[in-house]
Amino acid sequence: MKFDKYINELILGLIVVVAAYLRFYNYAELSISGDEVSVLHRLQFNTLKEVVDLGVRPDGHPAGVQVLMYFWTKVFGITEASIRFPFVISGIFVVVFSYLIPAYSFNKTVGLYCAATMCFLQFPLIYSQIARPYSPGLLFTLMSAWFWHLLLFRPNTRLVWKVVGYTLTTTLAIYMHYFSFFQVIVIGLTGFIFLNKRNYKGYVISAFFIFILFLPHFDISLGHLRLGGLREAGWLGSPSQEDNWFLRYIFFLFNNSYSVLAVLFSILFISLYHIRKKIALTKHHAIYLVWFILPFVVGYTYSVFVNPVLQRSVLIFSFPFLIFLVFSFVKDTSRSSPKLIMTIGLLVFGVVNTVYSQSFYQTNFFGVLKEIVQKSIDSVERYGGQNITMTVNVGHPHFINYYLDRYDKQIDFIPFRTDSYHLKYVNYGRQDLMKMIDIVDAAKTEYFSYCWSSGYSPSEIPEIIQDKYPCILQRTYYFNSEYYLFGRETTNVCVNNDQVFLLLNDFDKEETEWTKSGVGRMDSSGLNGSFGYQFTSEIEFGPTLEMKVKDLFNATDNLIHTSLWVNLENKQTDAIMVITLESPSKVYEWRGMNLSYFIKNEGEWAKCYHSWRFKHIRSKEDLIKVYVWNVGRESFVIDNFQVKVNEGNPIIFGKEDHSL
Repeated sequence: MKFDKYINELILGLIVVVAAYLRFYNYAELSISGDEVSVLHRLQFNTLKEVVDLGVRPDGHPAGVQVLMYFWTKVFGITEASIRFPFVISGIFVVVFSYLIPAYSFNKTVGLYCAATMCFLQFPLIYSQIARPYSPGLLFTLMSAWFWHLLLFRPNTRLVWKVVGYTLTTTLAIYMHYFSFFQVIVIGLTGFIFLNKRNYKGYVISAFFIFILFLPHFDISLGHLRLGGLREAGWLGSPSQEDNWFLRYIFFLFNNSYSVLAVLFSILFISLYHIRKKIALTKHHAIYLVWFILPFVVGYTYSVFVNPVLQRSVLIFSFPFLIFLVFSFVKDTSRSSPKLIMTIGLLVFGVVNTVYSQSFYQTNFFGVLKEIVQKSIDSVERYGGQNITMTVNVGHPHFINYYLDRYDKQIDFIPFRTDSYHLKYVNYGRQDLMKMIDIVDAAKTEYFSYCWSSGYSPSEIPEIIQDKYPCILQRTYYFNSEYYLFGRETTNVCVNNDQVFLLLNDFDKEETEWTKSGVGRMDSSGLNGSFGYQFTSEIEFGPTLEMKVKDLFNATDNLIHTSLWVNLENKQTDAIMVITLESPSKVYEWRGMNLSYFIKNEGEWAKCYHSWRFKHIRSKEDLIKVYVWNVGRESFVIDNFQVKVNEGNPIIFGKEDHSL
């Protein structure tokens, strides 16, 4: 039957149709991300040379996506749908090559299982819907691997086309991202192991032309290295700071789902059982294992000892080879019905898991800009722009202006600085907190709006605002973004502040919860003539609150807020407010805030703030300590030392288990 003859192609066609639907669905409605806006912002030059010199060279990423977007947006514009379209198409073709490679290396049934899995997994799906280098980088990496197979193991026919295909796809992967660059270099170097008299000419010719085609970019890449080494982002920390990084990454690959892991690895173990008497490891098992694991090992080592570059997204170029390995022992079958039922069953299970169990289309994976701009516009239209002090914390004004221009609206956000247009809406915290304090102090409106996205927002800022605007009228949490609207008057419409713990030490009496609290207590020295705590040259560490995590927090996403009033004779004091998280063996998180950041005038009382969200709490039995460290052994007075714990944004870093 013709149906049987073309069963593999028919099933693959169905998988591709599903992949296209999943990737196109809602892709134009998703908020543009900060990274996408950054790409568009770096296109605002008159010539391609200016784009490269002023947009690519300072950025630290290869020029491929920037050059593509330069020409693409000139024709199709800068809407979400238009800029993402080529990346969605790349994501669809990734599924095709996820079939071709394992179908050649193992068998066509393996290829179908791999294509179905790549169709529904969240990881490739996420990056197929965003205009970033990952989707085309993955496509060209897989295409390079496909032509690599043809050039080395089928060199006798259509050699010129194979040389051209391998040369172009490898070069394009090099131009997309430095990790896709590294991936195809690993693939290319592996090929030298398999050279023989039949294939070496085509392979060497391809290597030569790849080198020639990379030469225009050589100076750019050298410049990126001169910036201080390749780095993915300044905010990125070393993976050694996170326990079980690799295991967490593997879990992420499989939708953070035990059921997906169970199904896929059941297929692996059942396949191994059926061929238990004649299990044969081929060269492709070794090759794909190296191609999967080596980028992680090199990225991890580089991140720990040089610059942090390792995050999950950059390993997208190597992860398909793990999928190939998982299904590599599946036996091929010529019978149409079992193949159709098993493949479609896997596809349906995976789609249901991604779309419904993981709520893929109801989840933000990047900081939102559309939503916070819409919230800001709604607040202005409801309460009147003259009645709201508007503030925003984003990496560049273009982040906000993209949607304000689209909606033909104007909002006068108060800048944090006037000496730099690019950084006018950036507040880094620490010294910059004083800029927010000044804005709040100067505000005369009934309402105060604050929102942030796609970066870092100091946790102290809502606390600073609430000193003058205690009512939270609106608070909306998103992934890596938040929106707040505050009011002066506390009424029954105020949002619950979700307070978990509160303790104030006003030093009017000795507090049993605080150690060293009585040493410096002094009458008439505090705020408003009350008791205060007098630091002297004899006191290095002042009153200390020491409690177990379980007694302070009810979840790992809680925020700890500390504040105190201080009276200093020296504005340049070295005194620090400290928050630590300690296991029985060591302090594994230490955060300090200099009191000098908040001092306007010597000899006057000033309120200081220090807040923190712990990145990883190892045990609920660990200790949290809060204290003042008098580094320079100076004389000064503190009062009203407060520690408060609030529930935090539970989705700021995505869907996670926050239980203690």
